[in-house]
Amino acid sequence: MDGDLGNYINEQKLNNSNIEIYQFLNWSKQIADGLFFLNFKKIIHGDLKSKNIFLTKNKTQAKIGDYDDRFLIKNGKINLPNGTEGWHAPETIKGIWTHKADVFSFALILWSMFTLKEPENMINIEEEM
Repeated sequence: MDGDLGNYINEQKLNNSNIEIYQFLNWSKQIADGLFFLNFKKIIHGDLKSKNIFLTKNKTQAKIGDYDDRFLIKNGKINLPNGTEGWHAPETIKGIWTHKADVFSFALILWSMFTLKEPENMINIEEEM
């Protein structure tokens, strides 16, 4: 792996450039496939964000990283991750962690790739609740 999506987004923003649509779609599918795999293995990532999406040197592959089995669902319970401010679903503030929280974070990654903005630069969701 050579860098992460968060840094790539920042580079694109600094260069006044966008992510090409074919790359956007390719990475989106690869991240979605990774989430499907984690869901199949009953693993909740808990800290899905652009900086935890690692890119290959030639930027053709995006892979989910920075997770382990500590968030493995056992008997319907998990150890609660902290997540990164601005990147996690609102219900996680109340301690509700499901695969849906990772889907919410995935949507923020898509939004970030499309707009070249980071959700942590928006109003803090915890302050709103």
